[in-house]
Amino acid sequence: MKFGPVRKTKLAKFTVVMIIINVFALILGVIAAVSIGRAPGQIYSIFIGIILLVGFSIAAYLLEINRLYFYGLLVGLSPLVGEWLWTQGYAAHHGFPITFGISSSIMILTGLIIFIRFLHDNPVPVEGALS
Repeated sequence: MKFGPVRKTKLAKFTVVMIIINVFALILGVIAAVSIGRAPGQIYSIFIGIILLVGFSIAAYLLEINRLYFYGLLVGLSPLVGEWLWTQGYAAHHGFPITFGISSSIMILTGLIIFIRFLHDNPVPVEGALS
């Protein structure tokens, strides 16, 4: 697959921005690991959620895929909602299996719907069939 110069430029920008975000997330992760237990769990959940939301939003903007904004919102709110479920006693493991499981299920279902529509609009040609 070959991309034009505009798409190549956007992908290059996307790569640089994602590297910066991931390095920032790594640094925050190291700081959180060193200072574990000194801050409430909600603080970590908020930072994780913000990083995920910003990452997905930048990807949506640079790649021009609007559903990534929604995915970012789903994944960005998952740590905070999971932490709330855990503090209320509704879930174990900080509620992450529930919240991230629901988020990923929604994303997978959306992808399947898009894929099925694509296959419906572009059927696979059958050998010997008239064009």
